[in-house]
Amino acid sequence: MCVSFVGDKVFCESCVKTHEAKKIVSSQNKGNHPSNNIFLDNPYEEEYEIRKKRNSNGKSLIWLVIVICSIAVYAQLYFYTHPTETPIDQQQLATNQRLVSIIQCLNVFHKVGQILTIGEMPDSQLKCEDPSGPLVITTDGDTISISHANPSIYGVSQISVSNDNPFPILLD
Repeated sequence: MCVSFVGDKVFCESCVKTHEAKKIVSSQNKGNHPSNNIFLDNPYEEEYEIRKKRNSNGKSLIWLVIVICSIAVYAQLYFYTHPTETPIDQQQLATNQRLVSIIQCLNVFHKVGQILTIGEMPDSQLKCEDPSGPLVITTDGDTISISHANPSIYGVSQISVSNDNPFPILLD
């Protein structure tokens, strides 16, 4: 624009030619100017919309899986830190304790049997943890037999081991 431009669009001669050329070019470009929406005349518009829906459904599914997994983890943590109190069956507890004490006593007799097998006498301190007293040692020739003094506290009639058989014998 020229310096002599005024509000009523008065141009000098050189500016008039430039201004008219600009008008012609802009009017031609308006017809060729693409619209702002690139999918207006696009044949793939439906496919694009389907993909757009599919992608949004995929994101929703991912978030759903994340939420479900988070709930599962927090539920496991809650139940781990807050266990339910189950009533203890006293009879079952007594049976379990009795079995544990029998197994411990049988382990002692197994150690005694291993010591007898190598030809040595076991230590007098080696005995079951019950208050029945020391182990009973009997000899018959070359056979050394060791038995429990009061096996009835375990509910059996005999617990014994010998140098001939290092494995404990438990009789009802």
